[in-house]
Amino acid sequence: MKIIKNSAFYIILVSTVGYLLNLLLHRYLTHNLTPAAYGDFCIGLNVLMIVSTFLLLGTEISAMRYIPLLEKENSSMDFIRWNFYFIKKILLLFIVFLIFASLFVLIFRNIEAIHTSFLMLIATPIAAIYALIIVYLRSHNYTFISAFIDNVLRYLLLIVTFFFLFGLASIKENDFALVVVYMAVFFILTVFTAILYSQKSGIDLPFSLFFSKELSQFDEHREWKKSSIKYMLSNLIFLLFLYIDKIILDIVHEDEDIIGHYSLVVILIGLFSLISQSSGIFLSPNISKFIKDKVNFPALQSLIYKANKSVFILFALLFLIFIFFGKAILAHFGENGGYVVIYYGLIALAFSQILLEIGNLSMRFLLYGGYENYINKTLFILLSILFVSGVILTYYFGIYGIIGAHITTSFLYMLAFAVKAKKEFEELKILSIY
Repeated sequence: MKIIKNSAFYIILVSTVGYLLNLLLHRYLTHNLTPAAYGDFCIGLNVLMIVSTFLLLGTEISAMRYIPLLEKENSSMDFIRWNFYFIKKILLLFIVFLIFASLFVLIFRNIEAIHTSFLMLIATPIAAIYALIIVYLRSHNYTFISAFIDNVLRYLLLIVTFFFLFGLASIKENDFALVVVYMAVFFILTVFTAILYSQKSGIDLPFSLFFSKELSQFDEHREWKKSSIKYMLSNLIFLLFLYIDKIILDIVHEDEDIIGHYSLVVILIGLFSLISQSSGIFLSPNISKFIKDKVNFPALQSLIYKANKSVFILFALLFLIFIFFGKAILAHFGENGGYVVIYYGLIALAFSQILLEIGNLSMRFLLYGGYENYINKTLFILLSILFVSGVILTYYFGIYGIIGAHITTSFLYMLAFAVKAKKEFEELKILSIY
């Protein structure tokens, strides 16, 4: 168990390094973009995440559930063949849409007048394939390698590329070169990760299936398809739940700069999410193996203790750092420390994010336990509550209105999933650290 414990620690460490690199990148952006333009760019990144998730049709999550259960390489290859064949139509259709939409923009519109969110759509197909291959690595328990690539290498490449392109010139608002950077980085990472995965697993990724018209029928392909669609719905609703606050601010709030301030706070509190995700990377392949048989629960409980202990301790330390050094941290962003005005928003959203991540610990088990319908219904209700309350409160109270709506729905989120997980997995103490 010592090896497992160290693995969890190193994954969290790598995720933290990646977060710091991402923070360095955003510090550079806040010094070269106005708060309004920076806010638009961050919304564009959110759109990139949402659309990439949709294009994968939930198969990045079903891979984490099914591949660990398929011990033989031939069985794993069956899933991968089905996976590429399953997503090819929507990927090809989306690429055709992008081609026509881009031609329309070039002919009838000034590209500088286009919102960054539309420009970011161009990078989504490459980003989706990259995300899928990263999940393949994780599903084969190459958790440290996948974490290093996705957190450290990705942000190193982004930083180097940004500095190379913009080192001698200022970044323009809605600059298409911002999208080119992400396209180039995701392409490099996709090729590198695909080669690495093939070497580690001995399985070649069947990219040719994007153009194939025939596919063998697999015994479990219907189960894979059904589960994947449910996972996609869960993931999309969850991403909307995470990002809709910025969209509400963009529409309702009159001050465009406030979106940039709020976006930076979201980046800063993202470390809570990275810590939780590191625990998820560590636990997820084991959940699907152990949860089928209660005889395995003691071993799974031991993993939960070790993962949660690190997570909760780091949560407490990080929250204290934001309380005592939050203003100093914010002063490093933007010109003349213009982002310090959002300090109290940072503290409030950090608290809200802790509630959210505690709920995520329980939701992870419900997801792999087959409770997708409950998750989808709960997320849809919470998304509706956040949207309605967020619009009303933002209209009357500005940025602290949306923060208040965020805290309320995060608490309900934690409560809904913690209670359900306690009921369904009575033998497991999912939120315990002792």
